[in-house]
Amino acid sequence: MTCTCNTCWAWQPTQWNGWKWADEAAKCEHHGVETSCAFTCEDAAIIKPAAFSLQVSQHRENAQVCDDLAQWYADNATMFDDVGERRDAKGDDELYPHQKEDVERFKDAQEIALFCEQGTGKSATALAIAAHKYRTGAIDSLLIIAPNDVHKQWAIEQIPRWLESGIKREVQCFGGRGGAKATHPFYYPDALHILVTNVDTFSTPSKWKDIADWVTHTKCMVILDEASCAKNVKAKRTERLLYEFNTVVRRGKSIVSSTPCTVARAILTGTPITNGITDLWCLMEFLRPNYFGRNWYAFRNRYAMLATITTAYGSTQIMLTPDLWQGIKDQPDYGTAFAIFGCSLDTYETVQMQGEYRGAYKHEEELKELIAPVSVFRLLTDCVDMPPRVYNKKTVELNDEQHRAYASMEAELLATHEGVMTTAANKLGALVRLAQISSGFIVQGKQPEYDGDAPETWWDSDYDVEPGEVAWLGKVPKMEQLFRDVEESAKPAIVICRFSAEAAKIYDTLVKDNRVMLYTGWKKTGTIEEFKAGKYDILVANIRCISRGFNLQNSHQMFFYSNSFSLEDRLQTEGRTFRIGQREPCVYTDYINVDTVDVKVVGALRQKRKLLDYIRGTELEAFIRDEDEVTVMEAAA
Repeated sequence: MTCTCNTCWAWQPTQWNGWKWADEAAKCEHHGVETSCAFTCEDAAIIKPAAFSLQVSQHRENAQVCDDLAQWYADNATMFDDVGERRDAKGDDELYPHQKEDVERFKDAQEIALFCEQGTGKSATALAIAAHKYRTGAIDSLLIIAPNDVHKQWAIEQIPRWLESGIKREVQCFGGRGGAKATHPFYYPDALHILVTNVDTFSTPSKWKDIADWVTHTKCMVILDEASCAKNVKAKRTERLLYEFNTVVRRGKSIVSSTPCTVARAILTGTPITNGITDLWCLMEFLRPNYFGRNWYAFRNRYAMLATITTAYGSTQIMLTPDLWQGIKDQPDYGTAFAIFGCSLDTYETVQMQGEYRGAYKHEEELKELIAPVSVFRLLTDCVDMPPRVYNKKTVELNDEQHRAYASMEAELLATHEGVMTTAANKLGALVRLAQISSGFIVQGKQPEYDGDAPETWWDSDYDVEPGEVAWLGKVPKMEQLFRDVEESAKPAIVICRFSAEAAKIYDTLVKDNRVMLYTGWKKTGTIEEFKAGKYDILVANIRCISRGFNLQNSHQMFFYSNSFSLEDRLQTEGRTFRIGQREPCVYTDYINVDTVDVKVVGALRQKRKLLDYIRGTELEAFIRDEDEVTVMEAAA
C-alpha cells in the first residue's frame, strides 16, 4: 500500500512534542537514508504483529530493531505464531476468584462497568470476557481505548499475557507514543481483529473517523480503559466517544435518538466519580445511550446540589460548598433561599433534612440502585491479601516571603516578589496562585481558563509551570522538610509534585548526593524501566505523568509534595505502588502548610473519597486520618 513516510513503520522520528511526532525528516530503516515526513513510497507499510516475523528476523541479522514495539516482539518472538498468537498465554484457570466471578457474570452482557480499584486485574477480566464473546461468535473485532502510554501496555503486555491461548488475533497499536502513525486494513479474516488506540485520538480533527467507521461495520466490543478520561461533557473527545459508535438521529443540535452499533461495551476505572457524582453520567451514557433517561443537565439537577453565583464571567451554577450549604440551611423558606442562592426546591429540601454538610450530592441511594445491574465495585484488599497502607502528614509553616505573597493574593488577587508579579482574575482563579505560593514560588503568566461547570477542577487538566517561569520565595520550609524525610526513608522512594517547577527544584537538590531520576512532562532524565531495575534510588515525578500505566511495586515510599483537586490522579498515583505483588506496607506522606490552600485541596479530596466509598458500598482508610482537614477547611472558607 502506498502512504507517506509519517505513517510508515520504517520511518523513525525522534522528536515527540507531547501529542505527536514533530520531525520534518527522519531516517528510513527500509531505504537506509533520511526522508521527509511527506515522502511517498510504494513499499510503505504499517507495523503490526502479523508482519513482525520477517521484520524480526531481519533485525536479528542486522542487530538492530526499529522501535519499542518491534523490540518487544523480537524479545518474545518464540512465543508467537504467524498471527501473533502467544502459545503459553494464561488461561481462565489462572484468573483470581474475583475475576472468574466477574467473567461469569458479564460474559454474555452488553453493558459492563468494572469499577475496580487499581491493581485488581480489570484488564485480564475484560479480555477474558472478550475471548468468550469471540468464541461464541458474538464479536469479530475489539477496540480498546486507553490513555496515552497505557494503550501501548495493552498491546505489548496485557493482550499477549491475558488473551487466552487458542484465539488467533491481529493487533494494531495506533497513535501516541509507541503506536503506529496510521491504521490500516486487517488481513486475516479468521482472527480476532484488535485495535488499541489512545484516547487522545478522539481529540484530533479526523484520525478517529476510520476507527468509528470500522467499529460500526463490524461485530465489535469496545473497552474504554481508565474511563473517567471521558467525563467532560463539553469536550469534543467525550462527544465523539459517546455518539460516534451509535446511529444518531438529531433535530438541530438536539439528539432525538442514539442506538449503539456495537455488540458490547465495557468501562474500566477504579475512580468513577473522581470529581463528583455527575462524572457518572458520561460513563453510563457511553455504556448505554440515555442510560438514566435524563440529559446531563437534568441528571446534574437531580443528583447534584447547586447554587448560582455571579462572577466576572457572568452567572454560573456551582456545587454547594460548606458555607453555601449553611447559608441555605439558615433560610426560613425556599423563596428566600432561591432569591439569595438560586437553588432548586429539591436542593433546599435536601439541605433542610440534613444535620450536617456531607457533600454537594443528593439521592445517592437511588443512583446506586440504578447502576447496580451493570456494575461491580471491588477494592484490591477485598480480592487478595495486601499489606497495609499508611498515611502520614507533615504540617509546616510558610516562610515570611510566602506569608506576604499569600496574604496579598488573598486580599488583592495579586502578589509580587523580586520584580515578578502574578495575578488572578477572581477568587476561584486565585486558588491556582495560592497553591503555587504554598509550594514556594510565584509565576508570571496567563491563568488557566475558568470552567464554571467544574470550579473545583478547572485548573487541573494540562496546566503546568516549568522551571524558567517562576521566582522562588526564599528557602521553602515544606521543601526542606521533604528533603529530610526523603534522605531518611527506605529506598527506592518516589516524590510526587503538582508542577514541573517543583519537581525540577527538588531534583536539582537531591541529585547532588543521590541517584535521582526526573520524570515530568517538561523533562525526563531516565526511564521507568531503569528506575525499576535499580539504576536510581529516588524518582521525582509530575503526578500527571506517573499516575497511569506503570507498575512500581519495587517502591513502597511515596511523598506528595503537592496535590491537585483531582481525586483520580491521587488514587491512580497511589495505585502505582499498591498493586498485586507489593509485599511492604505502602507509606504515603503529605505536606500541608497551615492555614493555606493545601488544607482546601486535602479537604476536597476527602469529600470526594467519602462519596466514592458510599457508591462502592464499602469504606477506605481515612485520607490523613489524624487531621480534620474538612473542619479546618470549613472554618477557613
